[in-house]
This record gives sequence, C-alpha cells and structure tokens, in this order.
Amino acid sequence: MRRRFASLGGTDQADTPGPVHIPAGTVCELISNARRRAVIKRLSALDEEEATTLGELARRIAGKEYDIPPEQVSQNQRKSVYISLRQNHLPKLAETEIVVWDKRGGDISRARSVDAIAALIGLIEEACEGSEENEEGGP
Repeated sequence: MRRRFASLGGTDQADTPGPVHIPAGTVCELISNARRRAVIKRLSALDEEEATTLGELARRIAGKEYDIPPEQVSQNQRKSVYISLRQNHLPKLAETEIVVWDKRGGDISRARSVDAIAALIGLIEEACEGSEENEEGGP
C-alpha cells in the first residue's frame, strides 16, 4: 500500500497515511462529495483534543463555496450548508467513525480514521492538480 501512495506523488514513506478500517467502496463514496471532504480536511487540521461546531464548519465551508471570507457568509448561505451537513454528511461521517459528533453538545471532533482519509484526499487532489479546482459541493 505504501508503494501505491508513493507513486501518487508522496515523497517519503513517513508521509503515507496509516490503515483505514473502512471498506474501499465506502471511502470512495464518502470522499466523492466536496462538503464531506471539507469536513474531513478541517477536522484533520485540528489538534487531537480540539473540536469544532456544526455552525463553524458550515460557515467555513460556505465561505469556501462562495469564495468569500467565512465572516462574510450570509445567514442563508450558512443555513444551506448547515442543513446538508446536519441531515446528510455528518451522520455518514460519524457512522463510519471518521468524525465524532456529539449531537447534544454540538461538538464535532476527530475520530480514528480522519487523518488517513485526509491524507488520501490530499494525494488525490495532488494527483489531479489543475483539473477543475472549484468543484461544486452540493448537498
């Protein structure tokens, strides 16, 4: 597996992700959506003990989708992303143990596979560099 990652542009075996305990087809389906990829990348960037909220994720993702700073995102723009994250994307990511989502407390944090999946996303994006970078996320 490490050799395959190296052939996709990895420079060092230390850069390769650890094992992913999710079937390959499930991983492909999960990362096929830009909003789920954005959630995975954001959580992977957090410290292990750090968490974020649904509102903050929605604001950041809407900012990226509309190509504006997160603080300039309108309520309607944020709401559209918020609803799709809450009803569709976060349940899928939590069910597959990529994220931990405390629905009552509102915190969203890293789960065991988030770094490996984020690394896979990075490798795919690097391999596809230059091809339609501003992909629509869709709900």
